[in-house]
This record gives sequence, C-alpha cells and structure tokens, in this order.
Amino acid sequence: MAGLEIPLPDIIHYKTTILTRFSDSRSAKVASGVVVSHVTYENIVIIVNEVFDQFLEAFKYSKANIAGSNITVPSLEITYHDELQANETVNAEVSVSEIGNKSIKLIFILKKGNGNIAVKARLSLIFFNYKERKPETVPEEFRNQFKSNGQ
Repeated sequence: MAGLEIPLPDIIHYKTTILTRFSDSRSAKVASGVVVSHVTYENIVIIVNEVFDQFLEAFKYSKANIAGSNITVPSLEITYHDELQANETVNAEVSVSEIGNKSIKLIFILKKGNGNIAVKARLSLIFFNYKERKPETVPEEFRNQFKSNGQ
C-alpha cells in the first residue's frame, strides 16, 4: 500500500504558534526497554483543531458560520514526520487548497522549533446546508479571499 502524501503548499494563508501541553504527551517503556515520551496521535488531532479554530477566527469566521455558510468535515488525514514533545513550541501553518464547487481542503503543517516538519494534515470541508440536508456552493466571499493560490 502506498503511503499517504500531503503536498507542501506554495502559499501559506495563516501562521500561528501552539505550545504543547504536558497532558498532550504520554510516556511509556517500550518493548526494547527505552522510555518514549511524545505527543500522542489523538492530541495531534486536538492541536490541528485548535489551529483550525484560530485560522477561522483570524478571518472573522467560525465553524458555525463561514461567510454565511456551514460546513461538515468528511475527512482528516495526518502524516507524522517527527516527534513533538511536551512543552514544545509548534509553528503551525495553514493553506487553503483545492477550492472546488462545494468543498475545499486545508493543509496544516506543524513544525518543530528547529524548522523540521513534525506533522502534515489535510482537512476536507464540505459547505453544507443543514436545514435542507445537502451540500451547497463555497461562498464567493471565502472563494475570493483565497483563490489567489491558483484555484
């Protein structure tokens, strides 16, 4: 099975920093006898979600209202490239990509303080009318704000 490949974006639309918490990590003595301590996979999802919230807020949106529209999240893909430790400053970047008729993808790059990529994530969003229970067109305001990346 081929590995998942999340491309590095050409344009970064948002940057922030996140400090990992001690509660984000877990320590364990592994089979080889080595003690390993790093941020766990389930907490990476929480970190990506926090960066997503900050991204939306920076553009005056929220998960409940993106330019007058709602969203649903059909998929989140994550690839791991390096360990993150507790109390580590993470440099997060977000890029809007693949703007379609009714959906978009967001690329998240989480970097360690030394610049090494620790995590890449791709979040798929479908703009959705919950009252009618059907997808709807990406709002023009949102599309126009981010279409400069060749979309």
